[in-house]
Amino acid sequence: MKDDLTEVLNKVTCCDVLLLGTPIYFSNITGEMLSFLERLLFSNMTYNTGTPSTFKGKLSSGVVYTMNVSFDVMKEFGYKVLFNHYKSWLEKLLGGPSEILISNDTYQFDDYSKYEANMFDEKWKAHVKAEQFPIDCQKAFEMGVRLTRK
Repeated sequence: MKDDLTEVLNKVTCCDVLLLGTPIYFSNITGEMLSFLERLLFSNMTYNTGTPSTFKGKLSSGVVYTMNVSFDVMKEFGYKVLFNHYKSWLEKLLGGPSEILISNDTYQFDDYSKYEANMFDEKWKAHVKAEQFPIDCQKAFEMGVRLTRK
């Protein structure tokens, strides 16, 4: 397929590291991220036994997942299966290691009073944004640095 994404995919396959980020909506990655991954991974996939990929290089990857649910709810919903699914495909078809970073309890709205969202504690969300989000951003940076060395 030749379209606007073709040039982007060609550049991705020449990179040392691929870092992706997606929010989790309705217990899944966004449609845009899924479409991107399908194009990237399917274009390198084979149906050959013992040789799952035509990709000649070794591309390390990392995915940052953000979501409004807590760590406990994430575990209860079984999100780890979803994250490991994409990690496995990235490793199998791009040949390099892949890492996962999760940012829970994200702050969703500038003003919670404008939305039907009384199940969320805006003060708690603001606290997480102020205290945890900078830590998550630093971890994302460190993941990128670490992956460039693999």
